[in-house]
Amino acid sequence: MKEVLAAQEASGRLLQLAERLAAQDDFKRAAAALQRGEQASFDGVWGSLCALLAAVLACRERGPVVVVLPQAAELDDFCDEFSVWSSAPCQQFPAWELERADQALADDLYGQRLRLVRAVSAGALPQAPEVATTDRSSGLIVTSIQALLQPIPGRERMRAMTRTLERGERQEIEPFIEWMLENGLARTSAVELPGEFSSRGGIVDIFPPDAEAPVRVEWFGDEVESIRTFDVATQRSAAECQQVEITVLRPSAVDRDSLLSVLPASSRLLLVEPEEMTAAGARFVERWERPAELLSVKELLREADRFGTATAQQMATSPAEVHCRMPALSVERFSGEVAKVRSEIDDAARKDDVWLFCRTEAEVKRLREVLATTETAHDGRLHFSIGHLRSGFRLPPERLVVLSGSELFHRTEPPRPPKRRLGRAIDSFTELREGDLIVHLAHGVGRYRGLALIEKEGSAEEHLALEFDGGTKIYVPATRISLVQKYVGGSKSRPRLAKIGGRSWVRQRAAAEQAVTDLAVDMLELQAARGARPGIAFPADSEWQREFDASFPYQETDDQLLALTAIKDDMHRSRPMDRLLCGDVGFGKTEVAMRAAFKAVDSGHQVAVLVPTTILAEQHLVSFQSRMAEFPFSIAALSRFSTKGQQNEIIARLAEGGVDIIIGTHRLASADVKFSNLGLVIIDEEQRFGVEVKERLKRLREMVELFSLSCRDIV
Repeated sequence: MKEVLAAQEASGRLLQLAERLAAQDDFKRAAAALQRGEQASFDGVWGSLCALLAAVLACRERGPVVVVLPQAAELDDFCDEFSVWSSAPCQQFPAWELERADQALADDLYGQRLRLVRAVSAGALPQAPEVATTDRSSGLIVTSIQALLQPIPGRERMRAMTRTLERGERQEIEPFIEWMLENGLARTSAVELPGEFSSRGGIVDIFPPDAEAPVRVEWFGDEVESIRTFDVATQRSAAECQQVEITVLRPSAVDRDSLLSVLPASSRLLLVEPEEMTAAGARFVERWERPAELLSVKELLREADRFGTATAQQMATSPAEVHCRMPALSVERFSGEVAKVRSEIDDAARKDDVWLFCRTEAEVKRLREVLATTETAHDGRLHFSIGHLRSGFRLPPERLVVLSGSELFHRTEPPRPPKRRLGRAIDSFTELREGDLIVHLAHGVGRYRGLALIEKEGSAEEHLALEFDGGTKIYVPATRISLVQKYVGGSKSRPRLAKIGGRSWVRQRAAAEQAVTDLAVDMLELQAARGARPGIAFPADSEWQREFDASFPYQETDDQLLALTAIKDDMHRSRPMDRLLCGDVGFGKTEVAMRAAFKAVDSGHQVAVLVPTTILAEQHLVSFQSRMAEFPFSIAALSRFSTKGQQNEIIARLAEGGVDIIIGTHRLASADVKFSNLGLVIIDEEQRFGVEVKERLKRLREMVELFSLSCRDIV
């Protein structure tokens, strides 16, 4: 009962942090200055305390609070941290990287920028729910200095380039289609990407560049009969709309406005680490190919003076006249090693309460188990909560330490999946770009030179222009696209273009056919050998396995779940597994591989992860160590980044069973690499390894479970 009451008391203190912060005299003076449109500064803003500061300011202001960060890559993390402390809406205004104006309409980030500018201009930002005060906040806008330096279209140009369709109004369909074509929307057979439209009789599908989903507009004669959103994957209609606004805007040299120019006067700015922010902005302008297209840092800061502006710094170098010193301190860096982290937690606590934020319930459960023997946990001063913080801070007046699970074990977060879900996969022809290498089934390797209209019997027909050795070109009708494939090389050297009429392509095809036959024989012999040997029947998922699976910070896709089920079923059978997982970049193949590796190690077996490049080996090492940091597994890498002495030490430990997961390049296939109890081999892009490596892999395949990964477009 005593422990329950202590936990409730600590939880109450955490929830009251914002109120306690706002109650300080210095903070009250700084907040009052902001509400009068004056300048204020906050220092002692360590770690994720900045998001708490933004949450307190957002709930006190009627207009939006705009947080300006020094780096464009920090926006997602800051919004996650803000959501820990506040339920107010958090909007992002990102920087975009494309420099070609004709590509902007299909760019997700450019569309997101336009969407926010339209909402701010119209005063239509989402409102916050009721907060502690009686005010209703417009929430938070999080941006970066890089994003603000990129101009936005002015109000007049945006108004001129917007067309509104309303259900029941009379508007001719053909002039509207002509308007879309004239302003750069791409006409397609089926809409999948922003900046596209298609028409079928009286039905027009449109994906406005600044919209999150496309719309289907149906005409009856000259009257707009219905407007509905629809899903690009299924092409099925969803919600009905009364009206839709279509804005078609590309970046232009005439655009010289900034986001600050459309903000309401009641807005407040919070500049995070202003000196670092200013320097980062200057570097961004210097590195831009055409810096005259961007705004200058000076004019941006001059425009910021129109609003109440606060600065947030760890250590203030030039505080404003109205200054608030936050009662916070930094937290020492943790080692990342489980055995040391326990004592480091106790050292950091110093008899204070520790609040540890984790991404998932599984992470909470695992860390509670790992840290159960600490003095802090024994005294009932270690508490857990769900949420994402990058780094913690200490509040001595509150006798409270806030930490994140990721900083304890130096975890890096996986990249966030794109918010838009695109439609069906495109075929190899639509992936071709002018200059790409191709293979013509009859002539060999050539180069794609675009499309050409050729008159034939009084009508124009579209052809693929293909260039071969000596500049010779042939034209393949689009109806015979099956004759042309995208070239996928198995070596680093670029192939020579084939000579039309030469014999080399015939010889290469014959050699390839013989190689395929030989490979088929090898595969049959190998499969027979594997079929005659019993495989490893791994046990059912343990509690650790379930915790590890559940600690994945994102929701698995249906395809991922299907792959995971199939792979675990294979590992549970006594027949040796030999499975290939194909998926595009972003599918989540590495996560699937890590779960298979975890199952093998959890069952007492070693895992070898073979990758084609040293860089990929290092990336996998970081990913595996970060993902499995809370478990007592030994993970090492073997590549040219390791010295001879380090390699010998790792190989010796591997043979003795001291390494659970070994990640490496072709060095893993060397004769001197021995395993104590190898149970699973994971091969990333097997087709990229040489013959001598594959011979070694064949011998491994007869004895262990095999799991290969590959991208769909090179299988």
